[in-house]
Amino acid sequence: MQPNDHIIRNYDLVLDETFGKQGTPERTKAEKEAFNFYSELILQSVSKEVKP
Repeated sequence: MQPNDHIIRNYDLVLDETFGKQGTPERTKAEKEAFNFYSELILQSVSKEVKP
């Protein structure tokens, strides 16, 4: 992970460089994995709130 250099970036371009253009198999896979990870965190949070 790179340190924060406080430069504002267009993260669409960062994602394009890292995973390829939107619609490519690599980018689609990365987006699905990110969505699944985020969804899992939300479910874990809600589960902790429901359980006493």
